[in-house]
Formats: sequence, structure tokens, C-alpha cells
Amino acid sequence: QKGIATSSSQITETSILADVSQKTGFAEARSAAKVGRQVTVGECCTQLYWNKESNQIRFIDQLVPDAPLGVWEVDVTTPDAQPELVTDRLGLYSPDGTLIAYPDPEQGLAVVERLADGQTWTIDTQERGLVFTPDSQRIFWMTYDQDQPWDTRFETMWIANFDGSNARVLLEGRRIDPIAWLPDDALLMARRVSGSSDETLFILSLTDSRQTELLTVPNMRGVTLSDDRRYLVYYTQLEANPNENGVWLLDLTDRKPTPEKLPFFGAYRWRDNERLVYVPFEPEATEHNFYEYDVVSGRDRNLFPNGTGLVIANNDWQVSPDGKRIALLASTGSE
Repeated sequence: QKGIATSSSQITETSILADVSQKTGFAEARSAAKVGRQVTVGECCTQLYWNKESNQIRFIDQLVPDAPLGVWEVDVTTPDAQPELVTDRLGLYSPDGTLIAYPDPEQGLAVVERLADGQTWTIDTQERGLVFTPDSQRIFWMTYDQDQPWDTRFETMWIANFDGSNARVLLEGRRIDPIAWLPDDALLMARRVSGSSDETLFILSLTDSRQTELLTVPNMRGVTLSDDRRYLVYYTQLEANPNENGVWLLDLTDRKPTPEKLPFFGAYRWRDNERLVYVPFEPEATEHNFYEYDVVSGRDRNLFPNGTGLVIANNDWQVSPDGKRIALLASTGSE
């Protein structure tokens, strides 16, 4: 069952009630008498995501046997809207939407295509995936020997113009992982500490490859940054020291950020630059509820205090970019 729950800034602790049908589909909260409404039917729509305008839920699927495999969308602002095909061109789109990258399996090369005129360029990424920079003008990719042990393998990061020209090595090392883009043409990176599962966070300049070390932390999972790139949240688990397990917050504006342990453990998404929406980890839960935590004030509140009646499937849920709705895939719903 797929659904969207509205979570606007005006929600009070008594305004939303769970009431979602058993049918497969999305749901969206519209009034105090209803947590959500169903917006699709059929067995579809996993790994959903929002468009930038927050009015469409998108997913890759083939809705019926004679329909094309592609990106489909549902307009959540139109009651009873049906899924519509956005494109059957599957690949990695540049942030500005002008380019698409996809593999050429016969040649073992990556292809970048300009959508306006169909011009293509092939790049030898050694059969590795590439990523566009935020300005869509460059690409980068990682190369490594896949026969080497994963924990100790030597990796090389390359950067080039989007057409493959001016390719150069940006960074080399053992177990180096890009995490997120930062302002000022920089990348937040992690490097595995030799002989342990700890990781050292550092900032890498794309201009001159200069590295600025931040701190070393236990093995990070679920890393996500606020849109303004100030705050980073991650979780750790199964550490020998129980005090090192939990969800942690870093303020990247500090020269030497200190991890702050947050008062919950579970799945989380950013709602805006200061607020997280989270679902507590409760293995025996008969329903999943959404909470909001303000990382600046420390305020914690239940967005749907009367319950949702939903069990989220496979942690498949996303907050809309404007922070007003939650799209989710649910395995069960209230009657």
C-alpha cells in the first residue's frame, strides 16, 4: 500500500487522524479526520521520490505488460489523478536536466548525451558509474581493482568536464568514499582508518585537491545532510562500546565538529534545514508513527499523535522538498 501523509508546519498535536484504506496505493493527509488518501492502485511504485516542485510522486515501473518501462508520476494536487509517463529514457540525469548518462555495455564505456540535440560523448570510466557535479558541468567517477579486498582496496577518483575532456586524478587512497556535495566546489569525504571500522571525515576541494580533516568517527551509516549543507546526521550500531551506538548530529560549520547524540533511534529524513522527521525503531510495532525533531531547539513532537494505522514497507518513505507531505510505501493500512 502506497501513501502520502501531509505534514505541514501548521499541524498540531491533535489535528491528524489515521484513516487509510486497505487497497494498494498512495495516501495523503487532507483533514483532521484522515491521515492520508490513496492515489495509486496496483502492485507498483517502490523506491518513490518527489519532483522538485513537491506536487508529483515519481517512480520507475512498468505498470502493465504493454506499458513502457520508465519514470512515472502521480500529481498529488489533483484528486483521483492517474499515473502518467514522464519518460522512458532511463539513466542518470544531470541536476539541470540537460544531460543524461547511461552505459554502453558493448564497449564498456559510459555515454553522456545532451538532450537538446542528441549529441553524445563516450567516457572510459572502467565500467564504473559516474556522477554529475551540482553545476552539471563536470562528472566524477571512482576506479578500483574489484579483485582486491573491499576493506583495503586502493581507489582512484577522477574528475572531467561533462564531455570527458580534461580528465584528471582528483584523489587516490584506500577506501575513500564520497559522501555529499558541499558549497564552494567541495566534497565531503570519508576515509577508512587502517585496521579498524572507524572513518575519518574530511573536506576535499575540487579546485586544488586540498584536504581539510574534520574528525574520526565509528563506522557511519545512513548519512544525510540538510539542504544548506550545515548539519550532517548519521547512525552507528553494533559498536563494542554501547555509548557509541545511536543517531548522531554534526555541525559542519565548526572547524572541529563534535558529534551530538540525538534522543531517538530509527529511520530519519530532513524536513528542512533544522528539522528531522523520524520513525522510531520498534521491531514489534503494529503501526509506524512520524515524529519531528528540531536539531537547534531540541524540540521533539509526534506529528500524528492519534496514530497512522500504517506499517511502512522496506523503509520506503520520503518527505517532499517543501516539507509538507510524506510519501510512503506501506505494507498494511487502517480500515
